[in-house]
Amino acid sequence: MSHSHAHAHHHADPHAHSPAAAELAAVGNQYIVVVEPHFALYRYLRVVRSQGYRTLVLAIDPESTLAGERKNALRLAQEGGSQIDRLVPYERLDVESLLAAVAPYRSEIAGVVAGEDAAVPIAAELGVALGFPYARPEDARCQHDKTAMKQRLVERGVRTPPFVVAQSLDEALAAWEHFGRDCMVKMVDFAASLNIFRAQTREQLEVAWDTIAHNRRQVTAFFELSSAVILEEFVGGRELTAEGYIQDGRVQVLNFSKKLTASNFIVVGHYIPALTTPEEETQLAEIAEQTVRALGLANSVFHVEVHIRDGVPYVIECAARPPGQHTVELIERTYGFDLMKISIDLATAKPVDLVRHPPRHHHAILALYTDATGVLERWEGVEEAKARGGVLHVNLGAQPGDTVHALDTFRNKYGIVILESDSATDLREKAQWVRKHVRMVVRPTEEPAS
Repeated sequence: MSHSHAHAHHHADPHAHSPAAAELAAVGNQYIVVVEPHFALYRYLRVVRSQGYRTLVLAIDPESTLAGERKNALRLAQEGGSQIDRLVPYERLDVESLLAAVAPYRSEIAGVVAGEDAAVPIAAELGVALGFPYARPEDARCQHDKTAMKQRLVERGVRTPPFVVAQSLDEALAAWEHFGRDCMVKMVDFAASLNIFRAQTREQLEVAWDTIAHNRRQVTAFFELSSAVILEEFVGGRELTAEGYIQDGRVQVLNFSKKLTASNFIVVGHYIPALTTPEEETQLAEIAEQTVRALGLANSVFHVEVHIRDGVPYVIECAARPPGQHTVELIERTYGFDLMKISIDLATAKPVDLVRHPPRHHHAILALYTDATGVLERWEGVEEAKARGGVLHVNLGAQPGDTVHALDTFRNKYGIVILESDSATDLREKAQWVRKHVRMVVRPTEEPAS
């Protein structure tokens, strides 16, 4: 993804519309710009309004954005209509186009946030052009594009799995040989656990390459996807995340989560918080801070993925945004703070002084899926799980008679169970029961040849 930087700083005094100047207006008349909201980050719209601001949404495809908001609200059983006060289209993915789109509202803008991972660079560039102290464009690109991210981490000495970017199948095969015929294969510029493969045979590598390079899964985005592919050394171990924020150069880690992944590396659950030793917490906090500084995050929340293998932490990737799914809501229930509110405070230069503290509750997010493609006959174990207690939320996205598909991408998750307990041990016992007993009974069918 490329942006035009040529004229980003050639506008009038960049501080004319800075947060300090904006304070002259009542908060209720100010806008928070949300660039391309998507998936779980539609929640930003409600949080923006709850903080007394109005929402100004920038979208290259406004109808798709409205449809996405309706779908997200329906999934969460939310009512009350759209949370968008102004929906403004723009022509091209460059800062001049976005500045032109917000020009009528410029004196009323209190801050800018990215509504999804891919919008991080352009949202930062827009914010800087409006006078806000956000990440520089050359840094913000490293906060989304995985190639730039990993190159920056290597340059700055932050431990990350060795990697190669392949532009052709021959290059991919050479890299696979270099990694001992066992490596991870990923998209350069997309998140959401999509198109992540482990290649241990030549056939697996060729399938992974073909799927990504030719977009076989029909991934859609508001930008042009790269056909390049990242291959990186496989690093197993404990899969953890660190969430926190950086403000005025001060980095604060607030939470550690434990990821649960299926054998094909699709994320199927989280424990919030993770059970970590003091040594692991020190390692995680240190490498998270190294990562945030190396990537040039500025006045932003962060979500860093780390694998600890044989006691050694490796950064897998870092997002300059809150985590997805229901994680933000559960972190709020766990500790009492809302990462999206923090993000808006950072975007509007309000002081944030939160520090990590012990959890009030423990939570698990467990995806429901099947290993068989066919027709769903029934759900098992759901009512028993509720009767056992601790079930905070259940959502079943498939009904008996529906055709369902084996877990191949994040799109093949058909429900979710969220658990809550005051005890980490009790929570994990309940989660293990759910993972074993809450299941989809599927009558297999032959999948058509692809």
